[in-house]
Amino acid sequence: GGGRQLAQSERLGSLARALAFTGAMDPAGAVEAQAVAMARRIGDPTTLAAALKARFYTRWRPEQIRLRLAAATELIRLAEALGERETALNAYGWRLFRPHRAW
Repeated sequence: GGGRQLAQSERLGSLARALAFTGAMDPAGAVEAQAVAMARRIGDPTTLAAALKARFYTRWRPEQIRLRLAAATELIRLAEALGERETALNAYGWRLFRPHRAW
């Protein structure tokens, strides 16, 4: 059901972040893409916001700048609509954080 998919999307986002912290960037990106796709299918803005946050840990290659900026812009819109000021502020920061430089 929907609740199970919400939880699965959240777990995928967490797994993507964990993989990124181990340096496994390709698997992290694949898992993060699954989390975002699932959240979009579910249509829950809170779940989508959580999945998009994972993108900032998995997409730090210079060639991924457009993807990061688009995710930050979408996350700002979602966070503001949800009243999640801290998330919006973080997303604004991600837009400003040296987007041309890889970690």
